[in-house]
Amino acid sequence: PCSLLGDRSLPGETPARRNRGASPEARRRPSPVGARSIRGATLHSRVRRYARIEVATRRRSRARRLAVDAAVAAVAFLLTLGAIAGDGRDAGHDGREVDALAVVLVALSALPLLARRRAPLAVFAATAAASSVLYALDYPPGPPLGPTIALFSLGLHPSALGGRVTAAVVAAFFALHIAAAGIGNDDFPVVPALLGSLLW
Repeated sequence: PCSLLGDRSLPGETPARRNRGASPEARRRPSPVGARSIRGATLHSRVRRYARIEVATRRRSRARRLAVDAAVAAVAFLLTLGAIAGDGRDAGHDGREVDALAVVLVALSALPLLARRRAPLAVFAATAAASSVLYALDYPPGPPLGPTIALFSLGLHPSALGGRVTAAVVAAFFALHIAAAGIGNDDFPVVPALLGSLLW
C-alpha cells in the first residue's frame, strides 16, 4: 500500500536512515523543495538589493535637483540685489533708496525659485508679484530675473491647470508688472514693456 501511494520508505524510517545507503553524490544533492526555497530566497534578496539601489538613486537625484534650484535662486537674488544697489540714478531723483524692505522684496522675487519644479505657476506668480511691488515703490530698477527664470521653468514644467490658465496668469502679471513700473516712474515704461514683451 505504501508503494501505491508513492512512499517507498518503511514505517518508522527517518530521512537519515533512508539516505544511509545512498551514494555521497545523492546525499549531497538538495531536495527539489530545498532547491526551490534557495532560489526563492536568492530572488528575494536580489529584489531587495535592487530596491535599495533605486531608493538611493532617487534620493541622490532629488538632492542634486534641490542643489541646482538653490544655486539658481541664490544667483537670481544676488544679481537682482546688486543691480538695484548699484543703480546710478542722479542725486536729484526722488525715488526710494535700497533699504530692508527692498532686500525682502528682492528675496521674495528670487527665493521661491527653490520650488520652481514642484509648483511652477505659483512660483511665477509669487516672483512676479514681488517684482511688481519693487517697481511700484520706485526702487532703483533692476532686471526681473526671478520672474523670467520662473517663466522659463514654467515652460519646462507645465502647470497641471492647463495652457489657458497659464497664459491668462502670465498675461495678467505682465500687465501688472508694466502698470507697477508706470506707477513708480509716473510715466509709461516703454523700455520695460519692450523688454518684457521679448522675454516673457
